[in-house]
Amino acid sequence: MQEMGGAAGREGLRQSAAGARRPFISRVGGAIVQHKRPTRREARLVARAQTHFASWERASDADVVVVADSVAHDPTVRAMLDIVEGDLLILDDHRQVLAANQRFLDRIGCTDVNEIIGLRPGDCVNCVHAREAPSGCGTGRACRNCGAVLAIVASQRSAWVTSGECLMALGEDGCDAAEFRVRSAPLTIAGRPLTAFVLQDISAEKRRAVLERVFLHDLANSVGSVLGWGELLAIDDVGSHDAARQIVALGQRMAREIRGHAALVAAENGELVVTPEPLRPRAVLSEVVAGVRGVRGGDVTIAVADGADDAPFEADRELLARVLGNMLLNALEASHPGDVVRVWYEAGDDGPMFLVNNPGVVSERVRHQIFTRSFTTKGRGRGLGTYGMKLLGERYLGGRVGFRSEPGQGTTFWIALGKRSDAADGSP
Repeated sequence: MQEMGGAAGREGLRQSAAGARRPFISRVGGAIVQHKRPTRREARLVARAQTHFASWERASDADVVVVADSVAHDPTVRAMLDIVEGDLLILDDHRQVLAANQRFLDRIGCTDVNEIIGLRPGDCVNCVHAREAPSGCGTGRACRNCGAVLAIVASQRSAWVTSGECLMALGEDGCDAAEFRVRSAPLTIAGRPLTAFVLQDISAEKRRAVLERVFLHDLANSVGSVLGWGELLAIDDVGSHDAARQIVALGQRMAREIRGHAALVAAENGELVVTPEPLRPRAVLSEVVAGVRGVRGGDVTIAVADGADDAPFEADRELLARVLGNMLLNALEASHPGDVVRVWYEAGDDGPMFLVNNPGVVSERVRHQIFTRSFTTKGRGRGLGTYGMKLLGERYLGGRVGFRSEPGQGTTFWIALGKRSDAADGSP
């Protein structure tokens, strides 16, 4: 069976270990995107005896070949690979892949299991944190909060079946998102302690939860406000001019929420159309701030500082406003009464950089997952703001999105955009 490797594939395994990095297609959690997956040799050479969590050690190529061959001929493993629902990996005690079922290979766009034997799960799916870690998958600071690594390590240490959930940021830019329910169980083959690791894709389930708890919840609040103003107008309890102004503002907010959700769905499916136009930084900030004023009822001050350079640039107005609006809303939600949220822009080498600062500090646990889809500190079913910022800001606006958070300086989210516009007048 191809998906288990075997003696016939030993030479291919060696060639795979020595060869160049092969491109693969991510079909997880959104648009189909080509990435680069490391070979086993590259993954092993990265290891520098450093780790922030799980063991950095890896088995030698020779040991991996011998154990993978033994696993390939085991009838129990063969049966498991055929019948287990979900994506199944057989791992050694160093968390390295020895076998994979066809479902997992199809998911990562791999035609030959020998390409991933000896890698770790995060290497196989091109997890962004596996590349950032000092010794690969499982050894980074973010890995301490990874449900996959936690389940595998707990199962290996306790010899018990363990389970959890894993939110993965995939791809070269980390904008592909995947959410899995994971389960890890001890397994002994030919006297060797191994691990059976199963992933079940729950991305669609998480998306439904977000739709129900975030989009519909926010939309229902806006509809309720419209009805409230309509009722006051009906009983002549307010002036018609004031009521009309509030109803129009609420209607515009609902329209933005609908367009914003539709844009995020289209972006994840690779169907979002970008429409650049000449813009000026000062006008962009004014428009965004005007759209969110009053969210905190005036107990948090929004301070806007004019940049020295208001040179025109080109970007999609709606998408940029969505990214900056999410940054500002997150800053307001993270603030306390009396806080000041600062908003400004700076002139970059190729275009403007927009920045939003609040006095709060992001914890170590949160900062490593902050751009992961569905991760949130706001309660179950929340979590699209920061993920949407990065997806729209980097993949569609062509910029860079990031943040810094330090005691005494607070937390600053930023987006740096690309080339300036040559238009003489970029005023909206």
